[in-house]
Amino acid sequence: HYSDQEIGALLHGAHQVRVMPDVIERLVRTLNNPPRELLYRLTLPIGSFEQAEVAILASVTPAIDRPLERFHTLLGPWVQRDTDTSFLVSPLVRPLGQTELNEDVRKQCYRQLAEAVTRKGTMSQHECSNAIVYNLLAGEHGRALTLYVLLLMAAVKEQRSTHIVRTVDMWRNTPLPTGVSVGNQLFVRAYQLTAFIEFGLDTTYILRDIDALLGQATERDGWGIIALAAQSVGKFRERDASRALRYVRRAIALPALYGPDGEAMECDEIAPVKMLWMLVTELRSQSLLHEWFDAIEALPEDEAERFW
Repeated sequence: HYSDQEIGALLHGAHQVRVMPDVIERLVRTLNNPPRELLYRLTLPIGSFEQAEVAILASVTPAIDRPLERFHTLLGPWVQRDTDTSFLVSPLVRPLGQTELNEDVRKQCYRQLAEAVTRKGTMSQHECSNAIVYNLLAGEHGRALTLYVLLLMAAVKEQRSTHIVRTVDMWRNTPLPTGVSVGNQLFVRAYQLTAFIEFGLDTTYILRDIDALLGQATERDGWGIIALAAQSVGKFRERDASRALRYVRRAIALPALYGPDGEAMECDEIAPVKMLWMLVTELRSQSLLHEWFDAIEALPEDEAERFW
């Protein structure tokens, strides 16, 4: 058994180099490979887990046979009961999932954990937050960002984010994950604008990033530009009407509109031209009024006629 001092030291990162070899030696001595591999996989869930997660993690290739039988050999020193139905891995072995598992196996485990959450259909904000983290760890950046936007929308709708503020606050001062399109990034930043203003979070970096992304965007990213324009005519227009007008004008200027799949699409909600009317209440300076009329004068003739 480990002393309270050893466990405390490990949890705080002190003496980990000295303690971990002893942990691994005891694991190798007391467990053969299948249950040991299962134990490493069980370090991956966030917080506690249930027997359903045991089966899910054991099914990842290379599969571990008789998972419940293997699992029961771990109960005691390595896995403890948290409640009648949930379990916790000992903090002594939790770091080993990152070092002892094959990277492909680890990513596939995270992918399966994410899918287990999203398969439920209805998720709490906490479950959605976990699924975002699982997808990021699995390298599924597109899925993580989609869930993040859903989380932002839910937080704004419920007007509360206290218990998930760290997740809502993701990427506030950092770039979005790599490997996703400019349109997708604009879409995320658009919903961040709405949520961050709702909860009083700083938007300085987000606005700089939006400017950079708009400089890279093409008509193929139009769906993200439309989302940005639509979100900017909400509460954001009260803070920076000039910038909101600029976003709307960029949306109006799109020669064609394509969705994230590259297929032509229509605006299901409000057309970008009509967004100009939503900015009228914020035209409180001569310069803003001029900018607004400039936007109208820049419209194609048929659009300008319909506008009035």
